[in-house]
Amino acid sequence: MVRSLWVTRVLGVASTTHGFAYVVVENSNRLVEWGFRNVRSEAGFTTSLAAIAAKARPAFAACDTDRLAHRNVRGSRLQEALARVCRDCGAFPVAASRSILRGPEITKGVPNRVVVEAVAKRFPVLARKLPRKRRIWDGADDRVGVFIAAFAAAAALDGLEANQSEAGR
Repeated sequence: MVRSLWVTRVLGVASTTHGFAYVVVENSNRLVEWGFRNVRSEAGFTTSLAAIAAKARPAFAACDTDRLAHRNVRGSRLQEALARVCRDCGAFPVAASRSILRGPEITKGVPNRVVVEAVAKRFPVLARKLPRKRRIWDGADDRVGVFIAAFAAAAALDGLEANQSEAGR
């Protein structure tokens, strides 16, 4: 087996109820690191993201724009902090949209459950952490954030690979 000398790392980020979740993906199917950070302030977002970016050294940083658009202050703080960290560490920001998962039965938006199941198929190591299907009386499960961050990173890598293959033709 021939290994590629070029490694592309993407930092995927998603807001959660208590801060944010992050995933570092390498070459589209290798999860390097994932986790949560509990933060409340804008400075906390920037500090935590800067520490993660310094450790992971990503070439790109991705977030789920559809999800952040529906969030309030926390989502906008995360997006601003991600842009600031990208500027400081030299990573290129990439927006990932859920529209690539939209099927004929989904007309309005792609629910989190569809994203979680698609990510669990792509990254089997995360399938063990799959949150149960949410019932009406359940609170939000922060584990969903890791799956959405993984989706953002994988979608960004897929988009980059598609652009490279089109450029190679």
